[in-house]
Amino acid sequence: MSVASPMVELDLKYGVGPSVISPMNHRNRGKEHGVRGKEVTVEDRFRNPMAIKAMMNVLGMPAGPGRRPLGKLTPQAALKLKEALDATLRDAPEVLEPVASFYKVDLRKRIADDSLWAGLVY
Repeated sequence: MSVASPMVELDLKYGVGPSVISPMNHRNRGKEHGVRGKEVTVEDRFRNPMAIKAMMNVLGMPAGPGRRPLGKLTPQAALKLKEALDATLRDAPEVLEPVASFYKVDLRKRIADDSLWAGLVY
């Protein structure tokens, strides 16, 4: 899961949503947080924003392309991200429901749409 968004990793591993805890916040680094009765240590290991930008683009959120020197995901990273989004939608749909309702998108169709992923991969 390390190539996927840290928020998706938390969603799958601990059952918390991206709005609950933000690992990208430097103030959270190394601190323990109680989330839904579980202790979670947040580590700042994800400095490459491409997985997050790719996830946002696939879900229909405005994120734009990656800037140099970054750019696109490897096919393996895109597959892991797609699997993580599928699992989050299957196991904890309430995490992604606000995205679907705000942007008025069908997340299942968007995640399954290979044409959306094609432009995000080298």
